Amino acid sequence: MKNKFLISNKMKSTLLKNKLFSLLLILQLAVIPNLFAQNIAINTTGNAPDTSAMLDITSTTQGLLMPRLTTAQMNAIVLPATGLLIYNTSLNVFEVNIGTSASPNWVPIATTQTGWNTIGNSNTNGGTNFLGTTDNHPLKIKVNNTLAGLIDSLGGSNTFLGLSAGAANTTGTQNTFIGNSAGSSAVSTASNVFVGNSAGSTSTGSYNTFMGSSSGNGNTTGTNNIFLGYLAGKGNTTGTYNTAIGSGAGGGSNNTGSSNIYIGSNAGSASNNSSGNNVLIGSSAGINSTSASNVFVGSQAGQSNTTGVNQFIGYNAGNQNTTGTRNTFMGYTSGQTNKTGNNITLVGYATDVLVDGLNNAAAIGYNAKVGSNNSFVIGDTASTANAVNVGVGVRYPLKRLHIDAAPVSSSSANDSLKIDHLASMTSANNKALLVIDSTTGYVGRENISMFSTAGQIMRFGINAQPINTGTEAALRFNNSASSANMGNTPGGVSNFINTINGASVTTGVSAAAGTGTLARTTDQVTLPAGLYKVVVRLDLSFAFTNISNNFYLKCVVNNNEYSLLDYTSDATATGSMEFEDFINITGSSQTLDFVTLSTTNNVTIKDQAVMGSGKSYRSLVLIQRLQ
Repeated sequence: MKNKFLISNKMKSTLLKNKLFSLLLILQLAVIPNLFAQNIAINTTGNAPDTSAMLDITSTTQGLLMPRLTTAQMNAIVLPATGLLIYNTSLNVFEVNIGTSASPNWVPIATTQTGWNTIGNSNTNGGTNFLGTTDNHPLKIKVNNTLAGLIDSLGGSNTFLGLSAGAANTTGTQNTFIGNSAGSSAVSTASNVFVGNSAGSTSTGSYNTFMGSSSGNGNTTGTNNIFLGYLAGKGNTTGTYNTAIGSGAGGGSNNTGSSNIYIGSNAGSASNNSSGNNVLIGSSAGINSTSASNVFVGSQAGQSNTTGVNQFIGYNAGNQNTTGTRNTFMGYTSGQTNKTGNNITLVGYATDVLVDGLNNAAAIGYNAKVGSNNSFVIGDTASTANAVNVGVGVRYPLKRLHIDAAPVSSSSANDSLKIDHLASMTSANNKALLVIDSTTGYVGRENISMFSTAGQIMRFGINAQPINTGTEAALRFNNSASSANMGNTPGGVSNFINTINGASVTTGVSAAAGTGTLARTTDQVTLPAGLYKVVVRLDLSFAFTNISNNFYLKCVVNNNEYSLLDYTSDATATGSMEFEDFINITGSSQTLDFVTLSTTNNVTIKDQAVMGSGKSYRSLVLIQRLQ
């Protein structure tokens, strides 16, 4: 049997305790020399601690394990020291108390999971990762310690982005300034939107919208303005409710006008302008105007206007006007000549005045021109090809002036044409009247002498002709009653005279039967409306002497018997009779002729006696117009 060294359990326990005591003693002895050192090193190399560190831990295979607490455990630490560090297992971040023991403030130490890396970030989660604050404090961005951005939800609700944008803001609210120095002077403004370099940089007013580089950057206290475009509204200082859209629109300096609308490059860009209620639309429209209540629409429309109050619409419309006022020009290049004229209306392509300085004149239509005061011109007067017909109540006018005289209502039946206050003619020379053709309606001119109530006559001779007993026969006029056939009187005056306008003689007419008349071939006189005196003088020769010689002469108007003369020869073979009557013709023209009848003897009507080189008529028809 081999010898064995047996150790009981009790002996084993005693030996283990002795070994542990010996080990602790050795460690204590090893540490004692360093217990009172200024700093401590923990390593496996035996190196001394760094003099700058109270505790210097060195290892290439192990790390430092901090206390691990949940958020609840961290918050339960009693009087945590400032700078106390723990690892928060609820958030998986290191947290340090930057507050005091009495008022701790635990904040996480930035890592790639909790910080925003200046060289870029990866593996971000849009649902949880963000740049900003988790409390109700503004987010500020600075460049060279100068404010370059602000997002504010605490009372102000402002948004600033750009170097010095909104830099002066203290109590302003609901402002949005984007761009270098945008809104940089605004202190306590409200509800402004400035976008662009220096946009609204001098503004202290509220409720403005400026968009574009330097737009509205002259504005001081002006409010409720809208300026869009480079330098738009740059000159506005205290003006309100203005709208300027376009590069340089409303861009003059020291402007205080309000309620203006400027649209187009440099539209309304005059300086020292205090006017309001202007509408200027188009490149350079009203560029020099300082007056109020103008409407200029079109490129360069009203560009020379200074103090006039006008309405110009169309490219270059009124672009030479300076001080002329109360003018209305509409059309391409309309009103090019006018500079100082007033109360002028021009409507149409290239319409214009012929001279500057007119007053109360108007021209309407393509290329229409007016050249005198108190005048109204319609249509181009320089070219017959462009002359116009004017219709009143007519859709398709046929003449220069075409009027439909049809009454518009029963109460206006006599109101087709009315002219008041016509001046009397003081001279008897060169007078004329207008004549209306009853069939075509056309209007023409006639010499005034044709219409005077005195001196309008018709005179012509009657043919020598036999009248058989018991048979009606038409009275025939001499050789068609023309001056060529009738010759002259012995004194050299024509035997045919007709000064009645519209009167004529027609021979060989087949006239129909009428009241008191038979169908016949006759010669007729046509007379227009008017009051006439009619005289027929006949020199008669009966076949033989008879106390019962009777001769009748009928006056026929429009184929109806009008009047009758009964002549008795009183037992002579020759005699003269004279018929006289008055005829009133109304409405349209009517015809006049004569019918004869001898009851006892044949009769011969004598016509003329030849005396020298002239003819003297015994039998005549005389007609005088009385009115």
